[in-house]
Amino acid sequence: MRLSKQPGLSFELTLALQNGDELNIGFEKFWSYFFPYEKKRRIVLDALDAIASGDCRLAIHTQRGGVVRRVLEKLSDGLWQPIYVAHSGVKFPFLTTSITYLRNEDVRPEKQSV
Repeated sequence: MRLSKQPGLSFELTLALQNGDELNIGFEKFWSYFFPYEKKRRIVLDALDAIASGDCRLAIHTQRGGVVRRVLEKLSDGLWQPIYVAHSGVKFPFLTTSITYLRNEDVRPEKQSV
C-alpha cells in the first residue's frame, strides 16, 4: 500500500505485508523487515503513529557521498532511540560520517473537541 505525499505527510510512505507474517515500512530509499509480525506488531504500530506525528525520523548516514546506514529513530522521553537499522554499505571507522535527518514536517494538529 502506498500513501502519497499529501497534507499531513511530507513524503510517500509504503507499507507491505510479505509472506503472510512480515510487515515492511518504506520511505525515501529506506526499507524495513519486521518479522515475525506477531512479535513485532507493537513496534510497527508505534513506529507508524510516530511517523505520522513527527516523533519518528530517519537518520541517513553517508560517507564520501554514499549512504552506508539508515536508522529509524523514535523520540522517547526527549531522546532519539533507534528502533530499526538498515545497512546499505560498508562503513569505514576512519572516514567522516555525515548524518542527515528526514522527518514528517507536515504534521497536522489534532482536532480539539469542544
